[in-house]
Amino acid sequence: DVLTAMQTFGTKVGKKVGHFGWSYGGFMSALVLTKAKATHGVDVEAVASGGTLTNVISHVGTTDIPNMFRSANGGLNYWDSPALRAKYEAASAMYHVQDAAAPTLLLHGVDDPRMPLSQPWELHRALRTRTVTTKFVAFPGSGHIPGDPNQRLTLCNETLAWFQTHF
Repeated sequence: DVLTAMQTFGTKVGKKVGHFGWSYGGFMSALVLTKAKATHGVDVEAVASGGTLTNVISHVGTTDIPNMFRSANGGLNYWDSPALRAKYEAASAMYHVQDAAAPTLLLHGVDDPRMPLSQPWELHRALRTRTVTTKFVAFPGSGHIPGDPNQRLTLCNETLAWFQTHF
């Protein structure tokens, strides 16, 4: 898994560890932020994440693809099964945010139907409440991945600046 690879490579090369991901990679970034230290002993120095899923339970009710979750779980909804609900909580950064410490940049398209804006905003608010350094950059008119060249340039510049600042 990603955390094991980070632990292995981070330990071997003795360098600082950061994580950037978008979409599924953004989902992984949020989990690395909130679980890497507790589950793998990995100190993460900085995180940048886009198109980010942070709460599987609320995502079921806000995404444009809600049936994906039922079809992947034998037709069950999380409210039908305590075990499934626990699985969703375990896979949701919001249920582990108490362990988040790395400075976190969140990038997101305002009109993203796949990962609604509420997903990364929920994490951003929790990080701010916990006084973890965080920045939220929203791209007006963009869906899941910004298509406007100026927005893509902003995305790259913000991400590079974030890691330069926090490494």
